[in-house]
Amino acid sequence: MVDRKELLTLALLGLEAQQGRIMDKIADVRRELSQLAKPAAPTPKPRPIKKNKRGRKWTPEQRKAAAERMRQMNIARKKPVPKKRKPMSAARKKILSQKAKARWAAKKAKQ
Repeated sequence: MVDRKELLTLALLGLEAQQGRIMDKIADVRRELSQLAKPAAPTPKPRPIKKNKRGRKWTPEQRKAAAERMRQMNIARKKPVPKKRKPMSAARKKILSQKAKARWAAKKAKQ
């Protein structure tokens, strides 16, 4: 009969052989994946767009022209303020009141 130590040693050798075969298969699969992942022709990287750190600058003439355009636009947009009426005098109020009373009296007389 085979003793326990010998049995375990044989089992270990078998498992190590299996592990070697599995590792070979893993390496083959990884190699195939790396070949599939590589593009046929390397694509050139797009060049980054350089940005001006300070932004766009207007010349003083351009700023003045833009300010003048805005002023003209705001003037055109504003509505003219209606003129204030002069306060009505007491005599004028009395005349208008009498005319309104006469109209009402004429209207009631027709009914």
